[in-house]
Amino acid sequence: MTPLAKHFCAPGRIIISGAPEGSDALAISELLAERPKQDVLYIARDDARMVAMAEALAFFVPTEKILQFPAWDCVPYDRISPKNEIISRRLRTLIALVKSCETQTRTILVTTCNAAVQRVPKGTTLGACHFSFQVSRSIDTTALTEYLSCNGYNRSGTVMEPGEYAIRGGIIDLYPSDSDKPVRIDLFGDVIESIRVFDPLTQRSSEYRESVDLIPGSEVLLDEQSVVRFRRRYRKFFGAITGEDSLYESVSSQRRHAGIEHWLPLFHDGLTTIFDYLPDSIIFLDHLLDEALDERLNVINDFYEARKEAWTTSSAIKAPVYKPVPPEELFLTKSEWTQHLSSRAVGLFSSFNHPSSGPVQVNLGARYGRDFSPERKSKDAALFDQVGQHIRSKLSNGRRVVVACHSSGARDRLSRLLGDYGIKNTKIVGTDATYVQTAKKIHTEYDAFTGNLNVTSM
Repeated sequence: MTPLAKHFCAPGRIIISGAPEGSDALAISELLAERPKQDVLYIARDDARMVAMAEALAFFVPTEKILQFPAWDCVPYDRISPKNEIISRRLRTLIALVKSCETQTRTILVTTCNAAVQRVPKGTTLGACHFSFQVSRSIDTTALTEYLSCNGYNRSGTVMEPGEYAIRGGIIDLYPSDSDKPVRIDLFGDVIESIRVFDPLTQRSSEYRESVDLIPGSEVLLDEQSVVRFRRRYRKFFGAITGEDSLYESVSSQRRHAGIEHWLPLFHDGLTTIFDYLPDSIIFLDHLLDEALDERLNVINDFYEARKEAWTTSSAIKAPVYKPVPPEELFLTKSEWTQHLSSRAVGLFSSFNHPSSGPVQVNLGARYGRDFSPERKSKDAALFDQVGQHIRSKLSNGRRVVVACHSSGARDRLSRLLGDYGIKNTKIVGTDATYVQTAKKIHTEYDAFTGNLNVTSM
């Protein structure tokens, strides 16, 4: 039985110590192997850690689909909207979570603290907003255009990014928010002759598709009900509209406004959380996640207070009106966050060893290894002398040593260098890490010890 397998059967927090970055992914993969139907939600402290964890899990469990849910790439209460690519990735993941729930298939989701603390549209709302069409069938182009306009798609001259569309006579270019490439729809009258995938850079068509099922291109919907809901709730929060308010005027005209996503709660009849999309999942928290959460909540409150203060003085300085929604409408409070975690089995990874007293904990037995940064920075130190001595000392103690390189070229050069410094008979393996994987060895971002294996990166 693996270190984590006998735990996480009931709600409660467990500290997983002795888990440098990289060993956490191995431990989760072993748990997944022993529980083939278990959902997992991993919350990373930032985007870089989210990507690293998703890649590591894909390495250890290549047969599983690893979903990523990034946060908006803008500060709270910003005047600009998140990038289309980010919105597309978020919506694609939310739709995938809805489908996984319907088909009862296992879900492995990796997200960030910033994304998890923000409320999201309900799955029922997103699932109901779709538009389908197929080859040899007629299509109502007016209805399609209205759907695209109300569901977050932007009309442009040339389609380049997810969520964009262009209409030129009998040709409609469209970049679905859940697709890797845009499609070109050729019409003969109101009948679809063909649907071709094309490259947004070269605009050249490639393979054909028989049908397309569109999902929203934005988390903010501008259909008639959403606009009425926005107007009512906007007045409820901010009072009667007595002066110029570009946001209110744009939404009332069903036009998208820059930064409109920051008023997301006003468009929906209630939002939900990423925790609610995975009600039966084990939750794993990244090292230093608690500190990242506190910092994020402080940033949210600071930006809200700054916007609120500017709103009260905007008339005096003639600045554009910005009326921020209360933080608790768009973001989870600390108590809500705690409540979500208290009802789940939660594992908090820590790179360090913790005292045995206190909360329940599991020690993976991994630790950071030798760091050669001082030798790299020193002009006098012989880096590879130290590397050679280190490797020889580990081999003499019965350890196996794996030296990880970024490319096959770097691998070959390093092998020759190690030979010059007395490390002979090294076994060279391919860059696909098949040898490491089949030997149950660990791929890490940093040097680490685990079991009797020493993994070294320089």
